[in-house]
Amino acid sequence: MKLTAFIVSLSLHLAYTSLAQVPGAPTQLPELDALRVPYQKNLAATQAYRETKMAPVTSAYAAALEKLEKDATTRGEIVNAGRIKTERDRLESKNELTAAERDQMPPPLRAVYDKYQNDAKPIVTMVQQEERKQTRQYLTSLESLQRHFTAQKEVAKAAIVDTERAAIPPALLGVSAPAPDKKTVATSTVIVNGKLDPVLADKIAEVVKNGSVKITESSGKPGGNRDVPETGALLVGFEFQEMKYAKGLYMRSLRPYFMTREKIVAGIDRGKVETVSEKVMARSGYAVAGLLTVAGGKGVRVIFMKIDPVTGHFDTAPNSTYMSKWIGTKNRDTPIQIGGDGHFIIGVYGLTGADADTIGLVEMP
Repeated sequence: MKLTAFIVSLSLHLAYTSLAQVPGAPTQLPELDALRVPYQKNLAATQAYRETKMAPVTSAYAAALEKLEKDATTRGEIVNAGRIKTERDRLESKNELTAAERDQMPPPLRAVYDKYQNDAKPIVTMVQQEERKQTRQYLTSLESLQRHFTAQKEVAKAAIVDTERAAIPPALLGVSAPAPDKKTVATSTVIVNGKLDPVLADKIAEVVKNGSVKITESSGKPGGNRDVPETGALLVGFEFQEMKYAKGLYMRSLRPYFMTREKIVAGIDRGKVETVSEKVMARSGYAVAGLLTVAGGKGVRVIFMKIDPVTGHFDTAPNSTYMSKWIGTKNRDTPIQIGGDGHFIIGVYGLTGADADTIGLVEMP
């Protein structure tokens, strides 16, 4: 592994560490802090070891560059001397060497640079291996904690842990960073003519007719109109419109999708859905079981659980639950959990105008 790759890895590590240690940042979960703090201490110790071991190697390279620059100047090789000085300045400022700068190195400079990389390689490799080992152990602990919270039906806490997992730079695991996401509408994994079990649909329709539905809390102010199919249906997904603002994105509007006894149908738009930026649909055999929201509903994450038509509830086992990515705002606040307690979701409600001002769910009792 080349030194430049290590520098990239180290800079990503420092960015991640500083993010997790921003002064005034909320301590989200004691259980998470108990894992994060020793992990960060181990990374800091590894970095200190790297600095100690690299110091003589870097000093030797700096001395070789100084001598090389003097020799080039003495011979009147002004261009070469200038490029050597540029490399000395880069080394002092700890900037990354670009491919173009490396290609422009005169042969004597390139030979010295290659020796520097060869001398640094054992240290770089050792540090990278240790960082990756620590990070894999940390991820394993996070996965265990997330499963624990999911099993306890503490989905909001599980989501915080999941966010921590996603924040770890891929370079700390020795993998390339993924290409930036393109704004495309995700393809539904539920077949368009998916049908709800007729017996279950009848039970839901009877509950709707009797008005014995259960209303969850809202993402903001209570109240608002409802969208509950009278024929009996389960909520299986959403189309969202995200909008940009000064600090990033927010979820502006949404369109619910319901699975009826005949097919999957769109519900009533909550806000104006002028364009669809994201679409999340349940896997076959699953349905929407709840939501995680932040910023009054301007950030949303959908909870899916496996349908159990026999019991008339969701299967809440950890391996029968999964979540979508965050839609809209993705801040570090503790999310508000809406639903997710195993009751079937048969409708949505909330205050709405040009935007979906609030969002709540309508459940089977």
